[in-house]
Amino acid sequence: MNSTVRDIDHQSAAPDPLVVFRCRAEARADLVAAGLYELQEAVDGLQADAEAQGLAGRCCFIRPKSGRKNYIAASS
Repeated sequence: MNSTVRDIDHQSAAPDPLVVFRCRAEARADLVAAGLYELQEAVDGLQADAEAQGLAGRCCFIRPKSGRKNYIAASS
């Protein structure tokens, strides 16, 4: 069996920190909605992580229209 080995640039394979943060925020929102996490604890943890990763100035929270989930968008 002959296989080809490729060099993988692991730096380019890393996910965007803002995308990861958004996924974590959505997961925490689901946990809060299910009553498994306190809202203040979830927000405090996300805020600390955003500041530590340098995302605090890179994103903003947007109020959804009724019936839609909150989401995070990159600010320009």
